[in-house]
Amino acid sequence: MLCVIDGTSGAIFMVLDGTDTFGLSEAARGIWAKSAGHLGWLSLPQHLLDTARVGGLLFDHWLAPAVKGRWADCLPGGHADARALLVFLCSAHDLGKASPSFICQVETLAARVRQLGLECPPLADLKDERRAQPHSAVSNWALTAWCSDHGLPVHLGRQLAAILGAHHGRAVPAKDVQAIPDRPAGVGGAEWDAVRTELLDWAGRTSGVAERLSAWSEVVLPMAVQIEMTGLLIMADWLASNQDYFGLRPLDSVLSPAVITDPDRFRRGWDHAALPSPWAPLPSTLSGLELYREQFGWPAEYRLKPIQEAVEELTDADCQLMIIEAQPGEGKTETGLVAGYRLAARYGAQGLLMALPTQATTNAMLERVLDWLDHQSVEMQHSVPWSLGLGHGKARLNPTYAEMVEAVRRADAEYAVDALYPEETQPRTNDEESADGMARAVAHQWFNGRKRRLLHNFVVCTIDQILVAGATIKHQMLNHLALAGKVVIVDEAHASDSYMNVFLDALLPWLGEYGTPVIVLSATLTPARRRELVAAYGGAEAARVPELDGTDYPIITTLNRDDTRARVTRIPTIAASREVHWEWENNDLDALIARLRRTVPDAGCVLVVRNTVTAAQQTFDAIRDAGLGPVSLAHSRYIAADRTSNDGRLVETFGKHGRRPRRHIVVATQVVEQSLDVDFDLLVTDLAPMDLLFQRIGRLHRHQRQRPVGLELPRVLVLAEPSEAPDEPPRADSGSHAVYGDHLLLRTAAALIEHGPTLTLPEDIAPLVAGALGPAPIGPPHWQPTLETARVEYEAHRAAQREAAGAYALPKTPDQLRRRRTMADWMAHSPDATEQQAAVMVRDTDPTLEVILVPLDPDGQVIRPPWHGGLPLDVRSIPNRETALEISSWSIRLPPQLTRWPQRLEQTLRLLESQEAVRHWAWRQHPLLKGELFLPMTQIQEGSTVLMTDLFDEPGGVGKLRYSPDRGLEVIRA
Repeated sequence: MLCVIDGTSGAIFMVLDGTDTFGLSEAARGIWAKSAGHLGWLSLPQHLLDTARVGGLLFDHWLAPAVKGRWADCLPGGHADARALLVFLCSAHDLGKASPSFICQVETLAARVRQLGLECPPLADLKDERRAQPHSAVSNWALTAWCSDHGLPVHLGRQLAAILGAHHGRAVPAKDVQAIPDRPAGVGGAEWDAVRTELLDWAGRTSGVAERLSAWSEVVLPMAVQIEMTGLLIMADWLASNQDYFGLRPLDSVLSPAVITDPDRFRRGWDHAALPSPWAPLPSTLSGLELYREQFGWPAEYRLKPIQEAVEELTDADCQLMIIEAQPGEGKTETGLVAGYRLAARYGAQGLLMALPTQATTNAMLERVLDWLDHQSVEMQHSVPWSLGLGHGKARLNPTYAEMVEAVRRADAEYAVDALYPEETQPRTNDEESADGMARAVAHQWFNGRKRRLLHNFVVCTIDQILVAGATIKHQMLNHLALAGKVVIVDEAHASDSYMNVFLDALLPWLGEYGTPVIVLSATLTPARRRELVAAYGGAEAARVPELDGTDYPIITTLNRDDTRARVTRIPTIAASREVHWEWENNDLDALIARLRRTVPDAGCVLVVRNTVTAAQQTFDAIRDAGLGPVSLAHSRYIAADRTSNDGRLVETFGKHGRRPRRHIVVATQVVEQSLDVDFDLLVTDLAPMDLLFQRIGRLHRHQRQRPVGLELPRVLVLAEPSEAPDEPPRADSGSHAVYGDHLLLRTAAALIEHGPTLTLPEDIAPLVAGALGPAPIGPPHWQPTLETARVEYEAHRAAQREAAGAYALPKTPDQLRRRRTMADWMAHSPDATEQQAAVMVRDTDPTLEVILVPLDPDGQVIRPPWHGGLPLDVRSIPNRETALEISSWSIRLPPQLTRWPQRLEQTLRLLESQEAVRHWAWRQHPLLKGELFLPMTQIQEGSTVLMTDLFDEPGGVGKLRYSPDRGLEVIRA
């Protein structure tokens, strides 16, 4: 036996080396678990042993101390019992494969089993049993009986057996387990029972569980622990099933115990997997300022901001939920990371996740997190780097992350070559000085696989990624295991709508149950939303604090789950109060042009924010045609490569250290609300809900600089249609109503008018948000009928959103699954959603369709985008990886006119898939392009940067599509 010392408890554990497989019969050793036809097979004991070894080392070297501690608290033997139980479950997880209903699938291997004395009918005779008795259900059934025979309490036996049943991502319903004996041909007779019992006895003996069963009579596994154990079991099974790590045996291999227990097999596999070490931050001995200097490389003259000083004090006390509300510029990001570091050290987390509202904010945050990781203290420098994941649909197009992925790919390729010459191979260290280019964090390829991205030590992702953890989907246990061992930071929390909040509020009770520290960052929240977050994480009693309804600002709300109430701390701000003047402006484009001529006659950088892409494109055209000077456009309907370039150019030009022009107008949509750190002299904006309006105001006079004459003071022009009658409120355009609805827009208008033309920041932020977005009466008496009609519609819409989201959200809280419940009680229904389907599930959006735009020259030759060089490309050959990535970066979402209605979406798909020429492109065979939809668009003339297609110009269609690098994609009406 090998021995290891657990880093958390100091206890010495035996590592399963499989020597007791000598006690397994030839029949047990002859049962197959994996098959690849003539390429090879794997015996069931071999796969169980591989999985048990992997599971044991995952417990020792990957699982978060907080999770281990929670498991240990459930068992009388503490960490030793917890490890033994996990190894036992890994040793037994595929037990149900020892049954005719599984073995019959491969006739050559079934024939071998028959020769060993086990009856196995042919597949044709067991088709019904195959459907009714998946091997996970047989495992569940067999372990239930074994636990009962060994004197375990009924509830514990069912809990352990349900974990085995759930190891394929969804639990087996109790009725399906109970029905197993009804089909005896599928599970076999007494000889099969004997083999399954033999395997379970071996698993109990080699794991050490058998000698501990008598001490477990009072054990109850909380649902949180069952979910985590199932997640780690799935992880161990998937690693042990990876044929790059643990290969198949030749069909004629000798099934001797020495072959099965060969330690070199496991050492090579584990070494090839090269899993990262857990993040293990130590409680810092540095003062607050010294810690920030160490973690961010701050120069000596930097000083802590009040919010950063407050967080140091609050994290010194027990604190598992922290909600930080402060305006931009107060240092929320750095504060969140340092708070995450301190809470991870305090509560034993092994990683950190930061979720943001958009892909653009996520990409920007990746750079900041990488820089932060490179500044981690010397004590935390491991020989193996941490693993870092970028979680959004376009992660592979991020150049920084793409290089990280490529570095790992090169390292794996080198390892594969070395494996051919083992006498020349050196132990794999992945140290930061290696020639692979790896640094403190790597994009470990195994964790980049489907359903595994949250398992990275560090994850920077869009909010969708964690909202999915609040939905009923297959393999949800992996997401919960990942989050249970991390600190979770949710940035820009106010950007989520009511629909998305259903999923976050379904997840937060589980994060509270796991003890996962959660940090919420926001410009401001309504009192109602603040209270909902506290109640979701800590329970209704924790939210019964009057201060949660206050309008102090900035504030930090904290909660320790062991306390009965949340605590609200008001933070002084370092920013001097500043006044912002606002006024109504007619949203008629001619009136807007005239106003801009008067207000910005000579110099000034102006931001115009419209609520829809169509309005932004029309405004851009009007300003450009009026000759008001340089103008640019920013919205979401550009190909991915152009959008990335546009965002980068905006920051380079209008950021804190940008090369600021004398005069320029930027027309944008909501992409500037959170995504970009940009600064303008004048803001023009469509009317929007109050919290988002303040986000836009945050782009006005953001940095200290000398302003042009006439624009020295911050000013906002709010676009709306002037009311035709004196007793009617101003109205936003129809596009704004479609996006936000009347209720929030009318209440925001009323709050602005009641407050007056001067906003004082930050003092007015919280009161105005609370007033505009809260339930209290607002507005003059003669507005009330209009406001009431809008309120009723809004409440009906919210109720419909919640009902729709509730169909997918986790239905039960930890409080509803106490004591003796099993995994089968956790989720009654868990569809196997793809990543795209899961992302759609957690957002209340119309159906969308993403395509890859492919430029053609006037002669029909495929070319690169003309504004990217326009060089020809060969569609008859499979592109190399670099070219395939470039082609992937031409992806774009089609306008909603083509996808919003089911009939139109079906029609669009049919047209895209029926393109005869595209069907034969060799590009479609590249792994990065397989399954993509291509949209060819032709240059209108040689040398032009405008592309057109008449693909959609048909009877009943909407017209042509046009794309240009300055305006993006648009529909040209027929």
